Amino acid sequence: MTNLVLDSNLGFLTLLNVTTNNAGTYTLILTNEVYPSPNIQRTNAFLTVRPDANANGIPDDWEATYFGGPVDRNADVDGDGMSNWAEYIAGTNPTNAASYLNVESITATGNASIRFQALPNKTYTVEYKDVLTSPVWTRLGDVVARNSNWTASVTDLAPGTNRFYHIVTPRRP
Repeated sequence: MTNLVLDSNLGFLTLLNVTTNNAGTYTLILTNEVYPSPNIQRTNAFLTVRPDANANGIPDDWEATYFGGPVDRNADVDGDGMSNWAEYIAGTNPTNAASYLNVESITATGNASIRFQALPNKTYTVEYKDVLTSPVWTRLGDVVARNSNWTASVTDLAPGTNRFYHIVTPRRP
């Protein structure tokens, strides 16, 4: 058993050095440090560790589903500009060039509305920058997970004349 204290404003738990030997489903017991009551712990979250025999960051079952076995993490089989690893993280199909995470539309009448197709159980962050050569992206907004496909929209209340947007998943801490 491991006890971790997390900042609830972050909402992320990252486990390092997880190996195939750690594969399985774990139950997380979440408590409130401000109102700790050992008799009122609720099991309301689950953590699943999926086997990754070749340690490329892509679970074996995902590789088997799309490729029949292990794949090169950095390869882009369908030529859509996203590596196998990026397709796994985004939840898109690595064998279909039309399946990739992208901004679907930007409506700019006063405010700018950035729309994209969000997948079930995925969180996203929409970021922007006003100079393409700048190495820094600024958070515009976060999109929380839902249990089905849906069109997500994030509004920029003060868009610049030359603003660039991109979407990342999972949501940035």
